Amino acid sequence: MNWVRRSIDEGTGVIYWIPEFGVIHGYDDSDRIFYVQDGWSKEPQILLYDNFGLNFTGFWYCQVFGDQVRIPEQQMLLESLRLAIEDWDIPYRLLPDQNIASGKKAYDVWVEALRSGDFDESGAGYILESFCHSRTEIRMYLQGVRGIWNELDQACACYEKLGTLIDQMKGYIVQQENRRVLRSDTTEDLAQVLVKAKALEEQAIDYFRVISRKYPDRKRSTIPRWGAHSAR
Repeated sequence: MNWVRRSIDEGTGVIYWIPEFGVIHGYDDSDRIFYVQDGWSKEPQILLYDNFGLNFTGFWYCQVFGDQVRIPEQQMLLESLRLAIEDWDIPYRLLPDQNIASGKKAYDVWVEALRSGDFDESGAGYILESFCHSRTEIRMYLQGVRGIWNELDQACACYEKLGTLIDQMKGYIVQQENRRVLRSDTTEDLAQVLVKAKALEEQAIDYFRVISRKYPDRKRSTIPRWGAHSAR
């Protein structure tokens, strides 16, 4: 925890998994607490030193930032595409635990759960909302960098088509008391839409691969690709 306090003393907050991501922005040694902004409430949340890294999920995540390094925009973009390829290809981010799938594997697990009926309605609603939000952000990111590579424009077109599916998927979520849940009569419809969504993302990733192969990739033996670390 000393490195968390040191970062705060230097004026830089620390990314922390609450669950969901928040920012540790202060601490009090006398009370042995961190102050965490969760992005939902105006008031900071309290995290006891003794509870640092503990939550109801099977993993935790904490990240500090060093000095800023200026990188040419094209190189920065290329790095993000390669990270996207890596994320898509890795089926399990939390090995040896295989309860949480990632990348293209997550689509298969998701569809299988929907068709078997073995899922939690509230959890399914949360995952679907998170999916829609994340893919919308990817689409906006690609819209902002159009014109650099032709393949990137083609990948952006894939996410534009995915955006149409997202508008459809949002209709599968309803408010139930204090939670958002997946409508029980839409499971097969959602499964079919997800199969289409996976195909569109696979096509977009293939365009990323074409771009990546055009440029040399520095060997990452000592320092791995930024963002490629698994949660612990």
